[in-house]
Amino acid sequence: MRRFTGLSTTRTFALICALAAPGWSQLPEDPGPHPVGIESVDFSHPLAANNNVSARIHYPALDDGFGAQPDTANGPYPVVVFIHGWFAPPAFYRKLLDHVASYGFLVLGVGTEIGMIMNIPNAAHDAHALLYWAEEQGADDGCFLYGMPAGGAWAAWGHSFGGAAIFHMLEYEDRIDVIALMEGKHFDLPTIAGFEGTLMSLGGSHDNVAPPHHNSRVFYDEAISAERRVYPEIVGGGHNGGLDFPFEIDPLPHFQQHRLHRRYLSGFLRAERLGEEDVYLQLFGSGSDDEPMTVEGEYSRPALWIEATGDSPPLLTAGLFGMPGERAVMAWSTGLNPGHGPAGGFGIDLGRGDTFLKRDVGGTGLFETTITLPALPSGDTLYVQAKSTVGAEERLTRIADAPLP
Repeated sequence: MRRFTGLSTTRTFALICALAAPGWSQLPEDPGPHPVGIESVDFSHPLAANNNVSARIHYPALDDGFGAQPDTANGPYPVVVFIHGWFAPPAFYRKLLDHVASYGFLVLGVGTEIGMIMNIPNAAHDAHALLYWAEEQGADDGCFLYGMPAGGAWAAWGHSFGGAAIFHMLEYEDRIDVIALMEGKHFDLPTIAGFEGTLMSLGGSHDNVAPPHHNSRVFYDEAISAERRVYPEIVGGGHNGGLDFPFEIDPLPHFQQHRLHRRYLSGFLRAERLGEEDVYLQLFGSGSDDEPMTVEGEYSRPALWIEATGDSPPLLTAGLFGMPGERAVMAWSTGLNPGHGPAGGFGIDLGRGDTFLKRDVGGTGLFETTITLPALPSGDTLYVQAKSTVGAEERLTRIADAPLP
């Protein structure tokens, strides 16, 4: 299924990109390179609303399963706190939490407020406490989390009521700068409009519990200050596609809904926290052409993804997610231009390359193109950068790189 009405491309074809690590598949819904351990914990903390906070921690490990030894050699790992939906403890999401952790995240699943009545502000306080507890444990050489949590900003991820709990937490916590929602249950919270980080609100077209036009879509519409915001919707998806067990009450089979949850949750977090924007080819570019998805978004800090394929001749596929109505220029090179950067023009050496696209982005803010490159030495590094312009304001993307085939 084509995702954007009016998606403009000049590509002749596109191949799905393979990640560099050998031995595992390239699709974001497939397992990442890390085995995943799980630990169930209970603790008390002054920031918590409940006297006892239970949680499940999913972490990169030396082997899979409960109690596996943490992989500290490749840490520390960026922290993601997960807040469940109504009547659904973290154990109901094990496959999804494992999946995100397998890409190098420390996933903290708060396990309180799982009864018939979910107190959303309490869930927010307990998740807040869990974040600080994990950070404290990460500094304790007697704890299994020692050396595992990375410092700095946190990501938050929530399902249904758990999405609303995240925005309660923003009332008193400013270290959260990446938010991923799935089938979020919307409440009127001022922190939605004030959030300045990056937001993905994933919805399901057939969600009868939290209909998207009153919930997941509204989170996206109200996040007017977000640097990046995107609303992917699963066509035929319901409310519980991220849970381990099927309901089979929606037009799209549960295994497909779960696959798309794995794709979009892990892909978004990898792009936004790990800087792996090339994965966006599978979420917003030609790698998702046949998926039952619609996507709408605004990226005031534009995202760039690339893929180099073929050798006779080599082909470059490049995509940009920016703002509707802006103008974009793309360029490639085999060398960098260290004298320039965000304040001084392209950071790649156009003397060893060329611009290859100058055009208006159009109403979607998204496009992808494929061009034929000149003959270049195999194994050299190809660099690509884009510049978008709205009025007098210019914004450069990251410098993407890929080995030439």
